[in-house]
Amino acid sequence: MLLTLLIARPFADALQVVKEVGIPMIGANSIGVAIFALIIVNLIKEKRTSWERDRYYAELERKVYEMEKLYRLGVQVSSTLDINVVLDFCINTTVEVLEARVGFLLLADEESSRLFLATMAKSEDKI
Repeated sequence: MLLTLLIARPFADALQVVKEVGIPMIGANSIGVAIFALIIVNLIKEKRTSWERDRYYAELERKVYEMEKLYRLGVQVSSTLDINVVLDFCINTTVEVLEARVGFLLLADEESSRLFLATMAKSEDKI
């Protein structure tokens, strides 16, 4: 409106136009600013929701991976009677799922009350 007063001629006519449309223009501009602010707020909320969804999806993928490993572990345990094969598979699966560098399994000797190393595994990509 100030711009209209500065560049329009004759000044009296420009002033009359500003008086007539000033209040409606201020109202319309205020509504426009409010709508723009709501759009920005909604975009921020949508981005936050997207980040949460991606995080939950990654967590779900991790849980599916762990469940698949547990299933394979169960199949292996039930398919062999060789305890050493079962223990090796258990420790290798555990190291893989936990993304550990190394893992070992100790068993107790009931006669001597001591622990002995039954098996161990190391992650090739972590060392």
